[in-house]
Amino acid sequence: MTAIKTIFTPEFLNQYKTKALEESGAYLVIAENLQLASNEINNNIDKVLTLTQQLVTLNNEKIASNSVSAVIKKLSKDFQLHNFQLMLLHLLLRMAQQSFGIKSVQIDRSYQIKQDAPLLKPDDFLTSRLQSDLYDLLESEAKQLRYLGSPETQTGFLLLWLFLKEGIDSTAALTSILYHPNKVKTLSRHWFYQGKERIWLSSTAELLLRAFWNNQVGKPKNCLTEINNTLIAERIIPSSTRVQIGALRAMLRTEYIFKTSASNYAQQKRLMPSSPLSGKTLYRIMSGTCVIHESTANQIASITQNQRGLWLSSLRNDNTETIEARHIKDGLNTLEQVDIVKQFSDQIKILARQESARNYTKVKERLRLWLHKRENAKATPFCWLLLSWLYHLLAHGGMRKKRLRPRTIKKYINSVAAPVLQEFVDCKADRMGGHTWAEKLNLAAENINSKNRDYILYFADFVVMNDLVPDLCLSDLDISSSRGSVNTNILTQHEAKCVISALNRLETKASHLAQLCFCLSFYSGLRRGEIAGLQYADFNSMGDDYINLHVRPNKYRELKSPQSARNIPLDVLWPEEELVKLKQYLRTSKTKFNKKKSKIFRDEACLNEAFLLATEAMKLITAEPTMRFHHCRHSFANWLYLLLSLPEKRQANFYPFTRHAYFDVTNRERVMKRLALVEYSRKKLWAVSILLGHSSPSVTMASYIHTSEFLHPLKFANHSPSPRLLRKFWGAEYLDR
Repeated sequence: MTAIKTIFTPEFLNQYKTKALEESGAYLVIAENLQLASNEINNNIDKVLTLTQQLVTLNNEKIASNSVSAVIKKLSKDFQLHNFQLMLLHLLLRMAQQSFGIKSVQIDRSYQIKQDAPLLKPDDFLTSRLQSDLYDLLESEAKQLRYLGSPETQTGFLLLWLFLKEGIDSTAALTSILYHPNKVKTLSRHWFYQGKERIWLSSTAELLLRAFWNNQVGKPKNCLTEINNTLIAERIIPSSTRVQIGALRAMLRTEYIFKTSASNYAQQKRLMPSSPLSGKTLYRIMSGTCVIHESTANQIASITQNQRGLWLSSLRNDNTETIEARHIKDGLNTLEQVDIVKQFSDQIKILARQESARNYTKVKERLRLWLHKRENAKATPFCWLLLSWLYHLLAHGGMRKKRLRPRTIKKYINSVAAPVLQEFVDCKADRMGGHTWAEKLNLAAENINSKNRDYILYFADFVVMNDLVPDLCLSDLDISSSRGSVNTNILTQHEAKCVISALNRLETKASHLAQLCFCLSFYSGLRRGEIAGLQYADFNSMGDDYINLHVRPNKYRELKSPQSARNIPLDVLWPEEELVKLKQYLRTSKTKFNKKKSKIFRDEACLNEAFLLATEAMKLITAEPTMRFHHCRHSFANWLYLLLSLPEKRQANFYPFTRHAYFDVTNRERVMKRLALVEYSRKKLWAVSILLGHSSPSVTMASYIHTSEFLHPLKFANHSPSPRLLRKFWGAEYLDR
């Protein structure tokens, strides 16, 4: 046994202190927003360093776990401070492992179980009598008819309706809706307000707003003043009293939770954030019409075909490595490859715009010559990939801007190069799947200053958008959901049927495999790597009415996390005709020479072709150039969650995309029964999360659920005007047609 302090050098200790100070901001946030002054942070860093030097020992170049436990026992007993010190200890041991080649131990983070703060408190019911009077006022047909008679004098009634019945509790949004009608959009006969968030409106709100806009006069008025004037005029409150915005929000919260659920309220008010659909995807699924993406080639600017070919050739294990490539590979370590990247980034000069453009052209030409040498791609594939990204940044800009400033490009590439090469340099690119890429990129992100971790995301986006690693999913990166970078494309049930029909018409071996792969992801939520590693033993069938898929780790592939192991009931999730095809494939492909633990897809090249074919079919049907195979999994999550969350008594075919057999009441009952869910169960989101293999519903909601906005008009703002209201506004002749 030797003390770890014997290998610590002064240079290493200074590096650790510098890195710990850089990361302390992020660590304090993770430790539940712990507040520490600068001198307190330094004291904690010194304490962790001192304890480690005193107590941690090495045994055969491996850190003794009992010595680390001794350090942990000496740390602070305060929960938040203890976790902060644990993260500092983890950073120290990880840096020691990377610097000195010793083997570290896993440090488990402490958790504190706390009861969730209730959304409803006793104080919220103090205004219950006033709340009852307000809702009686709004739901009175006589009051609604009187409003339609003179809407210009009863602005407060409309504001109160939008607030308490439509759930719009922002005065800025209310003013915008009333006095800027262009902010209210119509799509497939459904109205929604497009502000910071998208809020769908009921049919009654449409009628009340039409009446107001037809008679609108004067300038915008104070919303709260108008509401109070209406309540005083209706003798609900005395003239000396004023209802405050906080009281109205408490009433809305109470009504929303009792009418729907606490979970639905949390989703609507962004307490449980999700990623909404993009405008183009929303238009496509609501109208059934594909959106033409103008200048697609410019919008998704890709690397050259020559560069893509060189990258793909570097992945082929064809034993054709040249002498030059072997010489480069044998002679270049991580630091030398980082130096190559830095040589090119240093050539980017910070100049005026025109001079900068000429500088970009020169650097691109030098990069192009280096990238087009096959031995560079073969010997140093990850260095080559980073420089290809640099070329892309110079030529096409970043994720949001078509042109980046020189300082920005240098910051991107210099921040990412060392951490990425350090994690990837010893990896075999041809043997890495999307899960391994995501894991390595997450590790690389840990070695980057917390303010710059987005740069890893930008690099990963470049890799994904150019199909260089087709099964890498940005949602698997730890930084993706928190940065709002989730690609929210999904396919409807109708589009899925069209994809299957398109593949079926090809009648090739690859197209039949593509159908199965597509269904396994769209109807079962499987990842690409999970599909590739499926075995015959994973399918359990008992007659025609029961077939279960057990997703579990095996010798062919690991799973992303322990929670990824799960059972999926295919008999209630798959269409009957597609389930018949799956059973037939399993029956005919399994010969007497195949064991139960054999892979169901044995030809890897053919399987990769099938994935590519399925993705191309998805792009063709949706006209979405950014569509990826992983969006099948997103689609599975959204439609299953929407199916389970639909109200028991709902208007049939409310949305265009729900006009499908998948959303029939009978199918919903089958799925609910098979998943052991009851109508008022709070486990619906948990069920979806478990079927996806996620650790918690928050992960599912943040990265996968994009359709929760559609539950608002179905479960809360589900108001329809009575025939008397319609006759009052449109006239009897209109209704008689």
